[in-house]
Amino acid sequence: MGSWKWLGELKQRDGGFTLSVGGEEDVRGAYCAMVLISLLNIPIDLPSSSTAKIRDEDTLVTRLPEYLSRCQTFEGGISGSPGAEAHGAYAFCALACLCILGEPSDVLPRHADSYHSCYVLAGLSSAQHYYYFSPKSRFDSCFALSSAFHWEASEVIPKPDGKAEDTVFDEEDRVRLIHPVYVLPWGLAETTRAWFNGLDPSLG
Repeated sequence: MGSWKWLGELKQRDGGFTLSVGGEEDVRGAYCAMVLISLLNIPIDLPSSSTAKIRDEDTLVTRLPEYLSRCQTFEGGISGSPGAEAHGAYAFCALACLCILGEPSDVLPRHADSYHSCYVLAGLSSAQHYYYFSPKSRFDSCFALSSAFHWEASEVIPKPDGKAEDTVFDEEDRVRLIHPVYVLPWGLAETTRAWFNGLDPSLG
């Protein structure tokens, strides 16, 4: 029962958990606590020695959903602690924690924000395509800083022996190809730079 009593020491009165006894409190602590409780079948009763106990009926999950809800920021992202800046890794910890507790949409007051959704989809696109650096670019003779336009991409991820690697997703789940440097739909960076290359620099 050592883990149970230890979690009781980490539990905070506002519903969250610290990462260590006397340590910082954020959603990482909450996620790790819920993983331990759910995988190791640890009782959710709050040890009587816990300083988080306010009422007799308080448990290790009391006020935790409300704490996680307060971590959602104005734009819909999720921060490490209430009032902090949203972050993708913290969002995972909070959402995974809520999934262990129940249905996340029952707790979070806002929909996911477009900013972090963009980067999640960009990461998925990067995982579904193979990027490689080409020695030549059609912009090399046009302007400086053309290195970012040397990237090429393929939907097939080859193995060292040249054979196609099995994909781990259905083809209908493939997302659009994005530029690995600019995180824009493929071809848009080149179109943009070509257009601005024809403008008078003094107009910028």
